Amino acid sequence: PATPLPVVTLFVSAPPSRSPAFSVAEVLGLAWACGLLALVFLAGWRYAQWCRLIRQGRRLSDPRLLVLLDGARQSMGVRRPVTLVAMARLGSPAVFGFRRVRLLLPEMALDQLTDQDLRLLFLHEMAHVRRHDMLLNLLLMVVQFVHWFNPLLWLGLHRLRADRELVCDAMVLQRTIPEERLSYGSLLLKLLTDFPTDQAIIPTAVPVVSSQRELKRRIVSIKHHRSASRGV
Repeated sequence: PATPLPVVTLFVSAPPSRSPAFSVAEVLGLAWACGLLALVFLAGWRYAQWCRLIRQGRRLSDPRLLVLLDGARQSMGVRRPVTLVAMARLGSPAVFGFRRVRLLLPEMALDQLTDQDLRLLFLHEMAHVRRHDMLLNLLLMVVQFVHWFNPLLWLGLHRLRADRELVCDAMVLQRTIPEERLSYGSLLLKLLTDFPTDQAIIPTAVPVVSSQRELKRRIVSIKHHRSASRGV
């Protein structure tokens, strides 16, 4: 019988399917990392700029100012040393620093604010120092940078910072007589309207007045202050 011819079977491999270069999760992760790095770089640059400006500021040694500051420190129970620094382009008084606390004052404030205004101003800033609000600001920045994509978090942290000012206002009013409420409210209005804002405060600093929108709420709280305001 005839020998059957061998059958040759050809296996043609199909071209491999092309998978996308990046998955959706990888793209989102890359976008998150880029946003985080951009915010960290911006915050670091602004921090370095402010450190340079503060070093160029004028350290105040006026005995009158130092007596007012020491009185505010003792009233608030602050034991840490605080350095007074005057800056020409500062828009609002603020406290800055973690180990070395500096109370930054606009140069114009030294001429336009009375001793009573300065005393109330120092009390407010010492309330921030006592509550370690500069460290709290750093923690809030970390949370905000990690969750930069979440607008609800930004709104929530804005509300937290505004409520923090109400707490410090209440701490000041607890250490003043009722007749000084009007002076304290007038001081906040003066700080908002009479001083330029050429330099924005960096997030780690704690200014006395940050926005006009929140000032009305603070004025109403000062007017109707009760002894339990701080607890609330």
